[in-house]
Amino acid sequence: MEQITQNLSMSRSSKQHDDLHEALLHTQDILERASIPFMLLDETARCMLDEDPRLTMDEISIGVKTRYLTESCKSILKMWEPKAEFTKVYITFEHRGVPVVIWLIENDYQFFQNPDVRFYCATEFYIPNPFKEYWKNKDLIK
Repeated sequence: MEQITQNLSMSRSSKQHDDLHEALLHTQDILERASIPFMLLDETARCMLDEDPRLTMDEISIGVKTRYLTESCKSILKMWEPKAEFTKVYITFEHRGVPVVIWLIENDYQFFQNPDVRFYCATEFYIPNPFKEYWKNKDLIK
């Protein structure tokens, strides 16, 4: 019985990782199609920093500077994600049951000026740099 429970837990974990993986790559795809530069935030960025091949966060968290979010960019996002919710603070949608939050960043924080690059599945992602400084202040940004 214990082995069955363990196998079930691993199966859920694997599905969760697969869904997170798919949601991350889908979000990257639509942001790049809309020509919106972005950076990973929160636990999503931490997983990349740790070079953890298994994604373990509850949501995909992305940061976009508001100056790059033009009306034409928003239009393209709405075309690819018609159910996306746009507010003054964030854009959110779900992909394969995974919540995706795109935080809209107004201020120029030092740790967003020269992002670090991390590779994940043959593609690159930007994360805040220096990450320790960002991590201490991450709740102030939102």
